[in-house]
Amino acid sequence: MKKKFLLLMVLLLCIGCTRINNNNYDVIVNDVIENSNNIYNTNSLGYKYYLPFSINKVYDKDYNQIFKVNDTYMYLYVDVISYYYKNNLNLDDKDSSDSYYYYKINNNKNKNGYVKITKDKDKYFMKVVYNYAKIETYVEEYELADILSYSMIILNSINYNDNLIEKILQDDYYSSSFKEYKIKKPEDAESKFSEYLSEYVGEEDSIIPDLPEYYIYTDKKRLMQVITNFINNALKFTNEGQIMLEYRYKAESNEIEFAVTDTGMGIAPDKVDQVFDRFVKLNSFSKGTGLGLSICRSIIEHLGGTIGVESEMGVGSRFWFTHPLRLNQ
Repeated sequence: MKKKFLLLMVLLLCIGCTRINNNNYDVIVNDVIENSNNIYNTNSLGYKYYLPFSINKVYDKDYNQIFKVNDTYMYLYVDVISYYYKNNLNLDDKDSSDSYYYYKINNNKNKNGYVKITKDKDKYFMKVVYNYAKIETYVEEYELADILSYSMIILNSINYNDNLIEKILQDDYYSSSFKEYKIKKPEDAESKFSEYLSEYVGEEDSIIPDLPEYYIYTDKKRLMQVITNFINNALKFTNEGQIMLEYRYKAESNEIEFAVTDTGMGIAPDKVDQVFDRFVKLNSFSKGTGLGLSICRSIIEHLGGTIGVESEMGVGSRFWFTHPLRLNQ
């Protein structure tokens, strides 16, 4: 074990000495994976990992960390939800044609992912997705090999604590508490909802429409988590106009469809099919991990429904999900 670790350290020292070609990036990725070790020096909520000593952690909040090495910042996002449920993830980047470098990582230990490097003016944007986590950074060309090595060492070393994650998820995300609930328009909903939204979007008639009553058998906490996420997302990207919450019965599938519609900025066509994927953010400059909508998808699938979005740039978006209309059986 010590011999492997020393070999890895020698590799890192050598990397900084010379400029390497794309084939050598493959070598870096595979060498880090092959020389895995069980050394950890950093703990977080539900997982631990090894942070190379030349890297400083400057921000830490549960599943988001920011590291700094010299003048370069590295952003780590960890998806414990997908790890715990072993979601069958599509980790291929849907557009690798513009890449300076692209490499798909296949590991028989269920640690799959990819490395994508694209040129952005005089710098390079690097995205490394692996082991249910991601690191993003902007680097100079001479830093590419070093930062790739550091990224792979961190991601490959992540060790998840199943027992702790299970407790976290039971408390916060997927506690299964299914009961029969009546769906109806609350009394005075129009004025309260309008008053709440007008504070953000400046519109008095952002109201819930006339809604009938239905019964569903569901986990109320999880259902409200998705609706709240949709509304917060709409608030984030709607500066003026209207945000509307609605639901309707779909007789052909015996489902209730819930939807949040806004008059916000809309979603770019090349992003619409990706918004529910892990680590995809609607706005690259917004704060967050890009996990919110992915979690919504996992919840809705857990409840037996489907999820989707329709959007047009400059017009707005409509996020929706379905839920089976059924009683406790």
